[in-house]
Amino acid sequence: MYNSAISLEESSLTDLFSLRKDKTMARLDLVLADTNAEYCDSLFKYFNHHYKERFRMDCFTDFELFIKHLDSESSTIDVLLISIDFLSRMAVNDIEEKVKVIVELKENSETSKTKYRYINKYGNADDMAQRLLDIYTDEYSHHTSTVPEFAGRKSFVIPVYSPEGGSGKTTIAVALSMMYAGMGKKPFYLNLEKYYSPWKMFNPSSVRGLSDILFHIRTKDTDIGAKINSYKITDPDYGVDYLSKVATPMDLEESGVQEVICLVKEMTSMELYDAIIVDTDGSLDLFKPEFIKLCHKIVVPYTDSGLGLSKLKSFINYIEKSLKEHVDLLHKTMILTANKTVGAVPEQFDAYLKAPVPIPFMNDISDDIQPVLKHKSIVELYNALNICI
Repeated sequence: MYNSAISLEESSLTDLFSLRKDKTMARLDLVLADTNAEYCDSLFKYFNHHYKERFRMDCFTDFELFIKHLDSESSTIDVLLISIDFLSRMAVNDIEEKVKVIVELKENSETSKTKYRYINKYGNADDMAQRLLDIYTDEYSHHTSTVPEFAGRKSFVIPVYSPEGGSGKTTIAVALSMMYAGMGKKPFYLNLEKYYSPWKMFNPSSVRGLSDILFHIRTKDTDIGAKINSYKITDPDYGVDYLSKVATPMDLEESGVQEVICLVKEMTSMELYDAIIVDTDGSLDLFKPEFIKLCHKIVVPYTDSGLGLSKLKSFINYIEKSLKEHVDLLHKTMILTANKTVGAVPEQFDAYLKAPVPIPFMNDISDDIQPVLKHKSIVELYNALNICI
């Protein structure tokens, strides 16, 4: 996934996000079977534009061609969205043996005449896409007792943590999320701060969010992955997915490390994201062996001020003592990221990976984050993560 032939340094940074690539893999195979050609064409264009990373879509308005497709050995259909015009001409066995989930496309709100779950034909297209995902998840879990792996991506978990305030932690986390999106990858920005800071970049607009997900985890609810997918917001400019902030700091305080670990595991098991960037709160003691083992790299920004170096030394001494048997893992996982400095990293930290980002304004997310995205040092950090991974 990360063996890209192009690095950010080699690419043009004038328009970073023109580099997005259509990933034709890792999607649900969706077939729409309906006699209305104009409708099929319209829905196909909308889904292909807005949901190309969720669905690989085929449309059939001719019954005979649809049957040929169904009978072909290469045919694999995850979800069949089918109108009664087609459905009434087929035997149940004709389709159930070759289709994972069948959803009837209904033209009105009358009670469905078939045993299949349904979607209203002229409903909101975004609601249709979400309902298809929800139905697929639910139907699939009935058969397998697991959340479906309908994307196939291996998710790399990259927390950004700092023992020091004002080190540029959130700016770095946000910028990395945007860079992954700009390189055609699918990132999730997971903010675990008690007091949400990236308002200007990822402004929460959903009633449901992180607090609800943590509540579902604490109450041992099921289908957490489907709920994350339902509650998440997609930034329209950069294509980064995220959840609305916690409703109150107490929601994080009550949850604790095990719930956060469960949340991250649920997100990786969804296999929808190439990278999960975790913007962590300094008060969360996440550095437990079970959490570190989930992480592919941990970015630790700090400054070379007296206070910054003192806090970094205390932090490293603490985790090295806490994780005596896992120090080698720390050395391979943590990337110390010196910000606002061009000075040498203290010798005490020689065993750790380094990726300095000496940007004077890196602790301030302005209305325009493009200067941060284009800065050489944040580009080098992105490339270092890919090389290290």
